[in-house]
Amino acid sequence: MSLDVVDLRDFYTSNLGIVAGRLIATKIRARWGDLTGQRVAGIGFAAPYLTMFRDEAERVVSFNPATQGVLEWPDTGPLAAALVEETELPLADGSLDRVLAIHLLEEADSALDTLREIWRVLAPGGTVMLVAPNRRGVWARSDATPFGNGRPFSRPQLTRLLRDALFSPVNWTEALYLPPLFHGWALRSAPTYERLAARLASPFAGVHIVEASKQVFRPITVRAKRATAPKFQPVLIPSAGRVSWERDRWERGHPYDTHLSVVGMSALPGYRRLSKNTACSPNRFQNHQGACTCTGWPETVSASARSITPWMLRAISTKSRIEQKWMLGVSYQL
Repeated sequence: MSLDVVDLRDFYTSNLGIVAGRLIATKIRARWGDLTGQRVAGIGFAAPYLTMFRDEAERVVSFNPATQGVLEWPDTGPLAAALVEETELPLADGSLDRVLAIHLLEEADSALDTLREIWRVLAPGGTVMLVAPNRRGVWARSDATPFGNGRPFSRPQLTRLLRDALFSPVNWTEALYLPPLFHGWALRSAPTYERLAARLASPFAGVHIVEASKQVFRPITVRAKRATAPKFQPVLIPSAGRVSWERDRWERGHPYDTHLSVVGMSALPGYRRLSKNTACSPNRFQNHQGACTCTGWPETVSASARSITPWMLRAISTKSRIEQKWMLGVSYQL
């Protein structure tokens, strides 16, 4: 549930709210020393912190989320406050130089979308100052302060959120080390306690104050590799006339000037492969029993050997690549 703008106004007019506002404003002013000629906007309940920039900045405006409400600001001069949707700011791209966001992220429906909208309206090189409750701090556990309402953040959470929104953190600091006590002595010693705790780097501060710059480049996303279709290698198939001519030459009887490829014959059923690059004439081709065939076209192997023509090309074309000839299971060297 979002806080109403009246509740926020009442807190900053109380003694605790005045001290808390001064401590946070000191840290903001230390980072933004001179904003002469800068265009500044506050989003959330940032009006109490924007007053110190009005005399030097070129333009200062205050935007309140629609769920929070809006008050008239400033008290004197033209009205510079508006009620907006935090994810749809009524500004052109790159129209701001500095943005102060306080009482915003912890109550936003989508902190990432809010930061991306801030990124859109910032000019290249512009910066945003975020004030968010610390998850470890006492202020995030107290209902007496606005920082105890909504969702607190740790430092790693804010870092990831800023990087997802294309921001780069450039400075980190904390504030509100003093517990939210309303006693007079505690409020009077708040500045001294704040300086001492900051030197000791205490992790129990009430709020994170982080300054981040706009990145003007988009990160490269890693995409999964698409499944590709298998690549097929072309196979040269000789013409039917060449095969029939060589087969006729074999049957007419040329047992000594014609050599039979071992690569092709090793694919035949019933025969074993001889040594590599060995050529055998028909009368010296051996089967598994070691018997030799007769001269010419042997009847004992005719059923298998005569089938080594284009009909067996697909079955034994892989073994034929060894000889790097035209891809026949049985090749001829004439």
